[in-house]
Amino acid sequence: MKKIVLMLTVLLTGASLLSLGCMDRTPAPVCPVPTELQSSEAHVTSLEGVDILVVVDNSNSMEEEQAMLATAFFPLVNSLMNPIDATSTIKKGDVNDIRIAITTSDMGLSSAGNPYNQASDGFPIADPKCANPLGDNGAFIDDYLGGAVVSIQEGVIPCDSAVQCPPAWTCENVNAEGVGTCVSGGVTDVSCSAPSPKSASMTYLEVNDDIASPNWTSDNLALATACMANVGREGCGFEQQLMAASASVNGPGLAGTDETRFMREKSLLTILIVSDEEDCSMKDGPGLFATDEVQKYDYTKINIACGMHPEFLYEPKDLKEKYEAAKAQVSGAAAAKASILFAAIVGVPAVDACQGKGTELTDCLDATLVNGGTMGNPQTEDRLQATGGTATYYEYACQRFADDGTTLLTGAQPGTRYVEMARLYGNLSYVYSICNPDWSPAMEEIASLIAENMNSSCYDKRLSWDATTRTANCNVVSTFSGTTCPAGVKWADEGKDVTAKGSDQKVIACTLPKLELPIDCAEASDQIEAYKANDFGWFYCENDATGAENFADACGDNEDNDGNGKTDCEDESCHYCKGCSDTVDVGECPLKCKYDLSFTKSARDLIGTALSTDINCLQQFKFEDPNCQENSAKVCGDNLDNDGNGPYDCNEVTFDEATKDDPAHNAEPACCPMSGEAGTTCNLDLDGNKKEDWTENCSGKSRPAACIEHAKALGCLLP
Repeated sequence: MKKIVLMLTVLLTGASLLSLGCMDRTPAPVCPVPTELQSSEAHVTSLEGVDILVVVDNSNSMEEEQAMLATAFFPLVNSLMNPIDATSTIKKGDVNDIRIAITTSDMGLSSAGNPYNQASDGFPIADPKCANPLGDNGAFIDDYLGGAVVSIQEGVIPCDSAVQCPPAWTCENVNAEGVGTCVSGGVTDVSCSAPSPKSASMTYLEVNDDIASPNWTSDNLALATACMANVGREGCGFEQQLMAASASVNGPGLAGTDETRFMREKSLLTILIVSDEEDCSMKDGPGLFATDEVQKYDYTKINIACGMHPEFLYEPKDLKEKYEAAKAQVSGAAAAKASILFAAIVGVPAVDACQGKGTELTDCLDATLVNGGTMGNPQTEDRLQATGGTATYYEYACQRFADDGTTLLTGAQPGTRYVEMARLYGNLSYVYSICNPDWSPAMEEIASLIAENMNSSCYDKRLSWDATTRTANCNVVSTFSGTTCPAGVKWADEGKDVTAKGSDQKVIACTLPKLELPIDCAEASDQIEAYKANDFGWFYCENDATGAENFADACGDNEDNDGNGKTDCEDESCHYCKGCSDTVDVGECPLKCKYDLSFTKSARDLIGTALSTDINCLQQFKFEDPNCQENSAKVCGDNLDNDGNGPYDCNEVTFDEATKDDPAHNAEPACCPMSGEAGTTCNLDLDGNKKEDWTENCSGKSRPAACIEHAKALGCLLP
């Protein structure tokens, strides 16, 4: 998948421009036109692959959850590489370049990247599971720690064919929508037949269609990932999930050459946390260990120490900055902010307020828990330990029981810090309750977010929009090698030869069709999805800021746009914008694209093979003074853009022909036929000198294509 480079072409106008060499007459009157047209920078995240880092909690309580995770990797990988035709929004081939790395939550008792020192850091007891001064420190797990067999749940993995199932399993019970589940006849232990990274002399799993002899393919990547995720339960009980992700991306994620390192310049980094415990990423471990909860209660209240003392922990925003710093080293600072996706299957109630994108979790911390507390302020309770005695814990955020209704399989602590992190990432995030009996919906949603954000584009300024045609006043033009536009699709024109002078390589410029939409993206949502799947071209719409506070221009307008009683930076929605203020950059607000310029899938696939893709946007002006129009013989050869709309005169100058004194521009259609009725000859000689007005001033110039098209639109006939 090639990156699409969009370049906004800015045409300069004004009375100071020199006339063409072929023109010798009095210039047109100076009209009040701007000297510079609207300028805008495109924010394009057209990425070639996805790098997925999975942080698996390897503490003692994760036996059931690790088994569920192994199964859940099948719908994740299948949704990306072997999607179900009938229901998936992803089509096979949309995502064909995946890397997956696995690490654990075990950072030992280290803090701020410093190894734990038992003699000086003050932890009161010696815990053999926390003995490693740095724990795993974000290292990639490169071998099958759980042996050569992994347990997979039967009747859970969605499918429409056996290719989505583990080896030798079948797809059965297909419903009316064409979706079944993978079954094995009761045998759930599956052999890890795919190679581990270590056996392939690698540290991560990889599928890429460009690899001649791949170690993994779309058919065995899910099984290999399931086997790798079986990381055991011997990790330190001070889980530092968010810090482990930082250690991974800033450590092994950057190791190697440009070709071999895990994180790549043009890939979407996806961080997935799977844990039933709250994050305790320590910035000041000795400070935390010195608190009463750790020191004075003989280890019985240590389970609440992290929640009681957040001042000793990294704030989620600090860790987000660490992720971005690592990604910036391979992708640049600007791209890093738009190419990281955060997901978490963790301890939150299985309710709408706590599951979904970060923009949808505004009320999650107010969600009521079983014992009367809330996610943001849970109650504490004493529970009997397996080793005897009681210890103090926070109440469960959610629970999952066995079929008997009494045997507790999952009891998850409130994962408030994951919710905070997701809210920082806005629409580039997803949270799901670990207590759900089936994680397939979460994995399918995460896959959809990956595919969506690998192929998206935004503008930071409004494009001029024509309410009549319901399209932007812009043209998207792709150039290809050859003499004709690529076949099999309908272009907006037949293409124009833009071969550079003296070059033997022929180049054709092809204009993409513009698809009509209402200006409100929400109003056009169904039409947008249909366009993306079935049509060829591009379209433009806007997400209306009047109903939300999650755009840069809404987060500094001193208005309560969403009617919740809060304005601007008081509103939680605005907090997603880094440095929330009235000058915040839209590029820092990864929630919704305010100005959404999108391509259909077929267009994106095709222009991904283009030499270049430019978008030419022309600002529109209207002037009452007839001397400032482009529809008379007098102004149709003066080398001035009198009405300020970009095109001027009756001749075109291509980019390869342009000079400083003779800039590139399109012909102004209004200058060409200028008058004429349907079926009659166009009047090309308005001044009555018996010469067509464009050939009078520039002898030898042929009729521009724009003039011919305008004549067709009028219905008059060119002589």
